Amino acid sequence: MTENERYSKAWQDRRSRIFSILAVVVILLASLRLWPDPLVVGGCLVGIMVAAYRFYDFRCPRCRERFLAFQKDGLGFLSRQRCQHCSLEKNTVPKEPQR
Repeated sequence: MTENERYSKAWQDRRSRIFSILAVVVILLASLRLWPDPLVVGGCLVGIMVAAYRFYDFRCPRCRERFLAFQKDGLGFLSRQRCQHCSLEKNTVPKEPQR
């Protein structure tokens, strides 16, 4: 696996983690509207917490540190465009070195 493929796969994994949060939220909203069973709602809330933790636990493909690590000045995870540790910009694949 080349470095470009590794970075592309990592960013795709990040997008799938975001999608999983959105999917569980949609299921929660639908279950509240159609079938407001406390067990289903509780399961959805647990699912949202697990999906949010998976998203927070995403590791930067370059430095392997948490991409969304907490900052001293607040969370700001919606506006985070680069890794706090190595400054890798979100969704970028560094150019391979010339041989």
